[in-house]
Amino acid sequence: MYKDCDMSYYAGFFDGEGCIMIKKPSKACMNYILEVRITNTYRPILEEYARIFGGTVHGGTRLQAQYKEKWQWCISSKKAFEFLKAIVPFLRLKRPEAELAIEFQGLKKATDNQHTNKCTPEKVRERAGYYWRMRGLKNVI
Repeated sequence: MYKDCDMSYYAGFFDGEGCIMIKKPSKACMNYILEVRITNTYRPILEEYARIFGGTVHGGTRLQAQYKEKWQWCISSKKAFEFLKAIVPFLRLKRPEAELAIEFQGLKKATDNQHTNKCTPEKVRERAGYYWRMRGLKNVI
């Protein structure tokens, strides 16, 4: 696969520019999902993340005319899980968030029924707990 020096570079960039979220897609849906993002004005590095780890790059928006365009690389669920597992040994600042996200997605993978999208009230409460723990790590409560 990739050398440790490559993964440490990707982890370091992500530590400074990335974001790890456990979120609900909508109020009507109780299915919490893992999402990972990097927002930056330098599109080529985000394209490299997409090429290596999957996901998409979108954006090209400006907040004001004098600002550079900003781009965003996004991955979710299984791809986000695999990405975080690959870089977690090299993370410093976001390591607690990454470890919680890996635990969350691992639990989801272990308890989800592949033949139905039904989520029991117990699963919803458990996943909501992860959501609130992640928010606590970010000091956003």
